[in-house]
Amino acid sequence: MMTLQQIDMSILLWIQEHLRADALTPFWKVITFLGNGGWFWLVLAAGLLVCKKTRLTGIAALLSITVGFLLTNVLLKNIVARPRPFDAYTEIISLITKPRIFHSRLVIHVHHLRAR
Repeated sequence: MMTLQQIDMSILLWIQEHLRADALTPFWKVITFLGNGGWFWLVLAAGLLVCKKTRLTGIAALLSITVGFLLTNVLLKNIVARPRPFDAYTEIISLITKPRIFHSRLVIHVHHLRAR
C-alpha cells in the first residue's frame, strides 16, 4: 500500500510530465505571485473596507484571512512539519525560487524554547 507521500509524489510527477507547458509558465508564475504572502487578498479586503456598503464584507474577509493564517501557518504547518515536495524529491523541478517560509522561524523558536 502506498503512503500519502508516495501518492503525492506520483501525482506531482504526473503533473510535471503531462500537464506542464512552457507557454503557460509565465501565467502560473503570476498566479503564484498573487498568492504569495496573502498580500493580494489583504489589499482586496482592505478595499472592501472603503465603501460603507461592503465594509461588513471587508471585516469578514480580514477576519477569515487572520483565522486562516493562524490555523494554517502557526498551527497546522508546525504540527505536520512536512517538507516542501521539491525539497524532499529531487525529481520535482520547481518553476519558482524557493519561497521564504514564515513558519520555519517559528518552528526553530519553539524547538529552542522546548530545549530549555
